[in-house]
Amino acid sequence: MIVTIAFFFLSCEKEDNQVNPIPDIRVNISINILTTPELQSALQPKYIGSANGQKVGYKGHGIYVTKINSNEFRAFDASCTLLSNDSNHSEIEEHLIQENNKLIVYCPKCKSKFNLLDGNVQSGPAKEGLSEYRTAYSGNNLRIYN
Repeated sequence: MIVTIAFFFLSCEKEDNQVNPIPDIRVNISINILTTPELQSALQPKYIGSANGQKVGYKGHGIYVTKINSNEFRAFDASCTLLSNDSNHSEIEEHLIQENNKLIVYCPKCKSKFNLLDGNVQSGPAKEGLSEYRTAYSGNNLRIYN
């Protein structure tokens, strides 16, 4: 009986087992908050296209950073997670809108919309949320890394 139950649970698989199509890439950025006005106030996203003269994010698409509260920041890759037929991911740089009191970025190619507070898909054909980077905040320094 126990073997049958164990087999049943082990054989069940989630049907919609989506994997984020944005691969992990090396990111290690430090930002001085005092010189970045957008990140001094909560809910004011900042698009970062390059750091130390190098493009950042998957395919150099950049990263969106948002201060959530006094000690919490979220950072998401600015690449749409919908894989198109030509295997290219769309850049969602400079496509920030406010919609229903949410901070939304949208893909100009597929029209998917993503919430910058949690990275989740709000609408459109994309099934996976934005790829998230880790953040660490200490003093006036914000580190974005993976």
